[in-house]
Amino acid sequence: MEEKCKAVLVVEDDEDIRDTLMDVLESEGFVAHAASDGRQGLAQLAAMPKPSLVLLDLMMPGMNGWEFLEAQKANPALSSHKVVTISALRSTLSIEDPTPLDIEGALPKPLSLEGILGEVRKFCSTPVLA
Repeated sequence: MEEKCKAVLVVEDDEDIRDTLMDVLESEGFVAHAASDGRQGLAQLAAMPKPSLVLLDLMMPGMNGWEFLEAQKANPALSSHKVVTISALRSTLSIEDPTPLDIEGALPKPLSLEGILGEVRKFCSTPVLA
């Protein structure tokens, strides 16, 4: 049986969306972390417990989601973390390359809270509170 993720990393440049996702995840008992771009996301991911789930926006300034995925998959220490993209674009495809992305799932924007929580629950278990 595959081990459930221990934490969720939200990589999203839109502060309102990022804060809302963090609030929802934490209110449901998930351990959540946030980053505002891909570079910050990679640094955060390196410090997180394994396995973790990444909710990744594709369209971001600085390091975008495609660049994040390329760097994450190329780094053996980070490649085991699962990624679900969140984007208004058809998020299984790159803009330049029609090859499907190596991801576990994709959520379309505008986001639905039910969709987000359903996707996170596929990969993560909430901690048991004593």
